[in-house]
Amino acid sequence: MRFLLNVLTLRKDGDCVEIHADTNGLKLLRDSINSMLEKLDNGSEQEHEHYFIESWGGEGLSNARTKFKDNREMNLACSLKITVWNSEIVNQYFDNLRES
Repeated sequence: MRFLLNVLTLRKDGDCVEIHADTNGLKLLRDSINSMLEKLDNGSEQEHEHYFIESWGGEGLSNARTKFKDNREMNLACSLKITVWNSEIVNQYFDNLRES
């Protein structure tokens, strides 16, 4: 299945990541997150998903440049990796991600 406008862009100043998606792109992201959470619930320590533009041999991200009415300049990201860790690993290694 092709995802019509699942675009990840980075602002030129590098301070912000923006995700622009069509309905299919959001469903892909939702389903991926649900799948990773299910695997964590079943005992996995870590799960991840990769998304690439087609020219990088993958799918999920569009090569299309987003045109903004306010003329913002954006860089197109070619890859996105989402990683999720279980609470035990987060508490052991990631001080900044600890649950309150």
